[in-house]
Amino acid sequence: MIHTLTLNTAIDMNIFCDPLQPAAVNRTRQTEYCPNGKGVNVSLVLHQLPAANPCHGHIRRFYRPLYR
Repeated sequence: MIHTLTLNTAIDMNIFCDPLQPAAVNRTRQTEYCPNGKGVNVSLVLHQLPAANPCHGHIRRFYRPLYR
């Protein structure tokens, strides 16, 4: 069993939009938030392998749904 400790997790915001038009208002079609960071990435890879890996760290309440 491998334990990962993620003390400073990152939240990436991915923005999807149509091709950019110069001198025009460009609006986003979709916004997506996803957890990221070294410890989170290691845990995601270990989860894809058949390895038990508890991930420990501090997560604010606002971001908890992203990690479930």
